[in-house]
Amino acid sequence: MAFAYYDRLSPLSPVKANINSASIAELAAIPEMSFDLAQEIVSLRQQDGKYRNLVDLSSRLNLDSHLTSQLMHYLRF
Repeated sequence: MAFAYYDRLSPLSPVKANINSASIAELAAIPEMSFDLAQEIVSLRQQDGKYRNLVDLSSRLNLDSHLTSQLMHYLRF
């Protein structure tokens, strides 16, 4: 995993989507996220409840570490 610091007020700071309330369209707009993955995230959220954190999201969706490290900059819980 790669970690990076972004100043919240910087125009370069990525906009973060709330994984527990975002729509399929909002999630699909995130770089590296496919429409199918966005659908699966919402479907599992409705079926099994809210995601607790990045580890929970990654394990429930069986995401590889590279994709998880890419998505973490765009998600909040």
